[in-house]
This record gives sequence, structure tokens and C-alpha cells, in this order.
Amino acid sequence: MPDDVASMFVPINMTDAVLVASNIPENDAPAWESGSYNTGDQVVYLHNVYEAVTAGASTVPPNQDPVMWVRIGATNRWRPFDGSIGQDASRSGTITYDLVASTVCDGLAFIGLKAVSLRVRVVTSGGAVHFDETHDLVDGSSISSWLDFFTYETVYEPELVFTGLPVFPTDTVEITLDGGGGTASIGEIVLGRQVMLGKVIGGSRSGFTDYTSRNVDDFGNIELITRPTARKAEWRFVFDTRSNRRIQRELEKARGTKCFFHPGDDMTDFYLSVFGVANEFFPSLDAGGNTIDVLSLTGVS
Repeated sequence: MPDDVASMFVPINMTDAVLVASNIPENDAPAWESGSYNTGDQVVYLHNVYEAVTAGASTVPPNQDPVMWVRIGATNRWRPFDGSIGQDASRSGTITYDLVASTVCDGLAFIGLKAVSLRVRVVTSGGAVHFDETHDLVDGSSISSWLDFFTYETVYEPELVFTGLPVFPTDTVEITLDGGGGTASIGEIVLGRQVMLGKVIGGSRSGFTDYTSRNVDDFGNIELITRPTARKAEWRFVFDTRSNRRIQRELEKARGTKCFFHPGDDMTDFYLSVFGVANEFFPSLDAGGNTIDVLSLTGVS
């Protein structure tokens, strides 16, 4: 796929057969089993952490008993695959994941990175290495003088995207995130199939929605309760009018699925990527050959 083509990464279903190994232990809490629990007790069930909000006997799995249990979130190990970027998976030193592809994949995106470097290898079931790249994630672009150098506070590249990967069923994608002696963390990992959309052009815009609560009293004092933000973007893009049926079909198929929308390798500096969902797509078709339209994207927090 050309570097200037925008695409949608449709993630594969992440199961135990796909996530086969990680150096992050799943020991956030004891595994749930039928028995008696006290208020505040936490358990792990189906890679999620639940907390008891009432005391008593638990004979029904937590995901089926909202009266006794409330979901806290995914376990530390599974946070990069929970469809949210609000909770990071973290570990001192390095984080590793081995993912065995269940279908053909050619797109891999990392969101919410905090690490010194990231290495990705694609290895066949026979041991042959199809792909092996390591990327430095420390962003030194703000250093323009010796003063900047000596006062620099480490800033990491928040996202890294791999396109055109040669990942086939039963291939293993080996991921190593190096914290450089500190703590490595990652918000979300999206492995899936790329769907070509078009070419993002001028007039596109991006930003965020802030869900912070602002309460103003009778005297004008403002109380702020900090809450997450969510990315959003409007892509103004051009596509071959004959591709309209294919694009609409793919967007419809992906409804209800959180996807990664990549504006193209040449557009990464413009911060237009979004992990979330596409809103209404209703282009005015140009019979002359190329159609220009706006695709609105809403990100998750």
C-alpha cells in the first residue's frame, strides 16, 4: 500500500489462542471460584478484574452477576487488547507479547507508548523470520540548543504504526517494548487487516474531547474533576469514485468494532490517527473520477 494512502485497521479477535505468551503475569487478583466473598474483594475472571460490592456467596460468574460484582477493568496483561486506551499495561524493564495470527494481517498499530524502543518480529511456524525491525521511541525533536539538551525531560513517541506486514495464519508476531531501565507501558495494540480508504488531503483536522467535569458554584468558583480525553478527527480525503461501494461495504462491516484509522505513513506528523469508530459516511459522488468527502472519526478514551 502506498505511503500516502489512508487505511482502516480492522483488528482480529484477541483470544487465548492468539495471545499465547507475555512476560506480564496475570496475578492482579485471585481467580474467581464459587464461594463466599467480602465487600471489596477482587477476583480475575476471563482476563478482567472484578470487585465485590456486596458480601455473600458467589455461585454465578462475575460477568453474569452485576448485583454482587463490578468490573474494574482488564488485567494488566490484557489491557492492550481491551478496546480502551485509558488503562495502560505496564511492567518494569521490558514488556513482551507473542501473538499467533488467526488470519492474514498486514497492519499493526501501537497506541499510548512509553518506552525507549520497540521491536517487532514476524516468525513463521517453521522458525523463518519474515520481518524484524527495532524503532527508537525517544522524541528529541524539541532539542535545539545545549540548554534544551541538559534540561530535556524524556518524551516518547506516543504511537508507532507498521503497514504492509507479511503476517499469515500461524505466524507469530513477537513484540518487545524496552523501558530502558525504567517502566515500559502501552495503551493498546491493534493487529489486523488494512482496508484502503483514500488519500487524506488539506482541510482535514484533529483534536480531542475533554470529559473533565466542571462544576461552578454560586460564587463562580470552578471545581474540576479530571477525566479522560478522547481523540477525534475529520478526514477530508479523496478516493476513486468507483471505490465507493467497496469503502462503504468495509465501513459497514466494521460497525460495532473499534478500529485504528491510519492517515498514511506520510501523514503521521499531523496527528490525524484515531483509535475508535467512523461516524456517518455520506459522500456526494463525482462521476468525473475522483470524489472528495469528509469522514468523521470518534476515538475512545
